[in-house]
Amino acid sequence: MPEYLRCEECGTTTVPRKGKGLCRNCYMRDYRARHRAPKVDVDTAEQVRQEMFYAIAGLYGKMRVPCPLRYKDGVLALTVGKATNQHTFSTES
Repeated sequence: MPEYLRCEECGTTTVPRKGKGLCRNCYMRDYRARHRAPKVDVDTAEQVRQEMFYAIAGLYGKMRVPCPLRYKDGVLALTVGKATNQHTFSTES
């Protein structure tokens, strides 16, 4: 089995190096970790939804138009005319 330069992450000399001083396995692990979408904390996601709702409501207030949105306990309701559409936000990531 050929010997390669030592990987700076795991120290192996049996796997070919890919780049950045890492073996192929560590390089791909690092690549996937950097390009994977970050997991969002449920509380953070809820906070973002509330901030988004209040920002939209604020825009309607600046235009002096009644806001058609209502938000409570993860349910966003949009009222247009006499119809109300509701969307429940999932807290699953």
